[in-house]
Amino acid sequence: MKPFQKNETNWNNRILLVLLILLAFVSLIVLLVFSYINYGDTTNPILKFFIEYHLEFMIAMVFVGFGVGIITYYILSGKIKEQDETIKETGKLLLNLLNSNEKEVIEYLVNNNGIANQYELTHLNGMTRLKIHRVLEKLEEKQIITRTRLGKINKIKMADNILESLKTLV
Repeated sequence: MKPFQKNETNWNNRILLVLLILLAFVSLIVLLVFSYINYGDTTNPILKFFIEYHLEFMIAMVFVGFGVGIITYYILSGKIKEQDETIKETGKLLLNLLNSNEKEVIEYLVNNNGIANQYELTHLNGMTRLKIHRVLEKLEEKQIITRTRLGKINKIKMADNILESLKTLV
């Protein structure tokens, strides 16, 4: 078994544990609600016990609910942190593959939520219209950006997945 598969199996086990905890929590709430609804039927000693102390059980369920939420957060927060680290690594790798002019254009786009007009980019340091055109062609070939023609203006839009990866880095 590869390490990746072992790690994936570990996450699947954690998710299964969370689902089982949530199922137990929901089952307990359903039991309490139905025991309260069947208040007149007190022949069952277990239901009689729940009916007698239903208020205490409801208060306990609030605390159990908080506990289930905390446990769920603790179990699943590692997966979220792991995904954030992967996104940062992808962004760093992308920036390392770009030359300085491309990095400058990418930084400008990230700071403007991934959208800009081509003429705005000519105001960057030492960038002529021809340089911007060539840089944008390279970025478009790499599928980092898309250009849309609006009359005489080119609208530049960065790919959403790349924008999300780079927001934390720039």
